[in-house]
This record gives sequence, structure tokens and C-alpha cells, in this order.
Amino acid sequence: NLSFCFFIFTKFILDYSIIQSQNWTITSEQKFSLIIPSFRRNGLLIQVLNHYSQCLLIEKIFVVWDDPDNEPPKIPFSALSKTEYIFYNSTSLNNRFIPIISLKTTAVLSIDDDIIIQCSDLYSAFQVWNSQPDTIVGFFPRLHS
Repeated sequence: NLSFCFFIFTKFILDYSIIQSQNWTITSEQKFSLIIPSFRRNGLLIQVLNHYSQCLLIEKIFVVWDDPDNEPPKIPFSALSKTEYIFYNSTSLNNRFIPIISLKTTAVLSIDDDIIIQCSDLYSAFQVWNSQPDTIVGFFPRLHS
């Protein structure tokens, strides 16, 4: 069972500490979205939604709900404004690659529902990608210690 996450970003470089200290407003074009496939792991999903909703550079969290037989869990209040469920009639890991009409960012992180990466690490990866925007940047969190 190989877990992965990857980034496909637009060109934008920033220093997260400057954003925090200056209280700058960041536009959607300067942020990225998450795509999180989920299947019958409601507790883990709630945990990652609570975590990622706190990351300033995440514009939207799209949960690809891959369980047509069951209702997804209620979105936690802290993540309500940033989260949207995407429903499909089939159960497939490939559903995460189907285009999402409401996606407003060019930058996308696809990550499994049992992986939590610190916001600062996401911002660093975003900056790395910006230095080489024609490449894919990511990590294998299950292998990282």
C-alpha cells in the first residue's frame, strides 16, 4: 500500500513568517488546494480536516468521498468554510484525478486521508516547487522519519 502526495503548483514564492507577521491578505492564486480521497475512515478524515483547515495557504480542501454506500461524516466547524465533498458513483483511487469543476487554484496537493504534514512543511514544499515550477514536488510521509 503505497501512499503518496504530490504538488502541481502555480508560480508564487512567499515567506510564511512574513505573512504571519504582516497579516497580509493572500489571494486564491497564491494558495493551493488539497484533494483527499477517503473511504470509511471517518475519524481520520475529521482529524486531517481539523489540521489542514488551519493552514493559511490552503484555499480549499476537496474530499473525494469514495464510499457511495455510506454518508460522509459531518465537516467539523473549524473546516466548514474550506471543505467540499466530491461524490462519485464508484469506488476508485483514481477518482482523485477526475477534474473538479469548483477548483479555483492551479496549485494542488493530493494526499491520503491518514497523512498529516505540518503546515510549515507544506509551505516549504510550495516554495521549492516555485523554484522549479515545471517539476512535481512531494514527499513520501510514510517513509519519512
